[in-house]
Amino acid sequence: MRAIAVACLACSLAATARGAEESSSPPAEAPVTIAKPAPKPPGKLLVYSSFAFNVYTYLGAQDTSPSTNLTPDNRAIIYQQLGFGYFVHPKLRLTLTPETPAQAPAQEGVSA
Repeated sequence: MRAIAVACLACSLAATARGAEESSSPPAEAPVTIAKPAPKPPGKLLVYSSFAFNVYTYLGAQDTSPSTNLTPDNRAIIYQQLGFGYFVHPKLRLTLTPETPAQAPAQEGVSA
């Protein structure tokens, strides 16, 4: 009987020593934190140009001239613009297009 008690005691001590050995192992490494790069600051300057060809223009009657319909058949109107802008947000921009009146000579037989 005594041998059984000694065997149980030895097994119990061995199990306790194994548990202490596992708990005394070095602590697990801290989790790795991956930092995202900082977002690019908004604000890109842009320059743009526009080109237009007017297909139809209606000029209403005025004091000295009757109403007029302008088409490419009797007058070609070409419009060009140059402007600039600023992106304040990736989905929002502010633009400025200055308007400059151009004086083109009138064609014969058409009053503008």
